[in-house]
Amino acid sequence: MECLWAWHGVTTSGTTEEPHHHDFPEVIGFISTDRPPHDLGARMEIILGDETHFLTKSCLVYVRQG
Repeated sequence: MECLWAWHGVTTSGTTEEPHHHDFPEVIGFISTDRPPHDLGARMEIILGDETHFLTKSCLVYVRQG
């Protein structure tokens, strides 16, 4: 298990990662410390395969192997 605490976003445009695959399943948690509870205070984009998801609230994202 690895934990990374990020206070500020890395970018406001473009991507921060090149497309890649995972050799193992992974769960990524986005947890708000702001009020109201669960509000991330931003809109983040995560692309899984050919699906784009926009995250605005605390959540866990399951990334399958491959």
